[in-house]
Amino acid sequence: MQRLPAELRALHGAAEWAGRRFGRSVASVFDPCGLILEEAPGSSGYACTPKGALTFARTGGGGVHYSYLPGLNEDTSREPIVMTMPAMWPPNYVVAEGFEEFLGIGFYVGWFAIEQVIYEPDWAAEYFAKEDLDQHEDVRARLAMLRKAMKVKHVPLSAKRVAHLTEKYSARLASLSATR
Repeated sequence: MQRLPAELRALHGAAEWAGRRFGRSVASVFDPCGLILEEAPGSSGYACTPKGALTFARTGGGGVHYSYLPGLNEDTSREPIVMTMPAMWPPNYVVAEGFEEFLGIGFYVGWFAIEQVIYEPDWAAEYFAKEDLDQHEDVRARLAMLRKAMKVKHVPLSAKRVAHLTEKYSARLASLSATR
C-alpha cells in the first residue's frame, strides 16, 4: 500500500476522534455526511477511475467516489480531486484543485450531493452555499467536528469551476482513463 498523504492521515485521525464520540468506525463515521472513507485508500475497483488515482472516499450512492488525480504535484495537498460517477459519460470530473478545497465544498452539507453540480448546477450551488436546517442534527454535529478538526473553511460549489478544472486537467484525465 502506498503511503497516505498527510492531509488524508489527518482526515483519518479526525474520523478516529469522531468515531469514538459516535460509536462508529473510521470508515463509516462520516457516512451520514456523504464521505465514507476508504480504510485502505487505493484503487477504486472501477475501470472508469483514472489509472493510478488514490481513491480515498465514496458517497455510498451509485458508485460515486473521490480520488487524487496522480502525478501532477509533489505536494499531495495540491493534487486535483476527481469525482468519478460510474453511471455517467464522461465519468470523471475535477471538483477541487486540492484537498482543502474539496473539504471546503462540503462545509455546510457534506459531500453526498456534489454530483448534483453536473445534473442540477443552480440547485447544487445554492444547496452547498448554506446550512441545510432540515438536515439531521447528527449530520450537523459530525460536520462540525470535522470542520474543527481539519480547520475547514467554506468553498462555494460552482458548475463553472468544475467545468474549468475538468477542462484544465482534461489531458491528464484522458491519459489516465481507460477507453470505453
